[in-house]
Amino acid sequence: MAKSRVASRYSPAFSKDAAGNWIPGSPTITAYEALARTAFDQVKICFVKTDGTINDKVNIYVAAQGALLDPGVIALIQAFFDAYQFISDVVEVRSPTAQAIALGAATVSVTAALEATAKIDVQRRVTNYLTGVDPANPLTIGDGSTVKVQHAYLVSLIRGATGVVGLTDTTLTINTFAADYVIPAGYLATFSQQLSSALTWAPV
Repeated sequence: MAKSRVASRYSPAFSKDAAGNWIPGSPTITAYEALARTAFDQVKICFVKTDGTINDKVNIYVAAQGALLDPGVIALIQAFFDAYQFISDVVEVRSPTAQAIALGAATVSVTAALEATAKIDVQRRVTNYLTGVDPANPLTIGDGSTVKVQHAYLVSLIRGATGVVGLTDTTLTINTFAADYVIPAGYLATFSQQLSSALTWAPV
């Protein structure tokens, strides 16, 4: 395999032979996510799902932190898995579709002297959750049913921020709904909103 510009920039950590080809192996189905994460440090979010239509097909959705990976990286990860000689599984590496998340309609009451600090802390806590790197509640790629942006958890994140003394939690909306938001199958939550302007802040 000729060494591409992408390959030179994104070198996987797995062993290669003298010719520069990845050494084939036989990981179990539960190892796919570990392989993707270990071989490519760009992969921050990974969701593995067997195909509902094609027998022995395994779909591996990969993404960066709250963002899609470059198509060249997706192609390189696919080449990495293609180098393995699986007994029966056919692996397809896929990029999810971005699903923007927007919050609104809530008022955050803050201690006046800590308003600036509160805005920074709320932004950090919410961003970590919605981009999939909150260790207490990791948000992964959607499966269409169980993966949700949890309304109650967002409320707890905002209420727990430095300087926050109150929140109109029942009015907080996630993509215009004051309820959990189910992430569609094959979609990745993305978040770029500035909560300092998206929410109403009330110094007390």
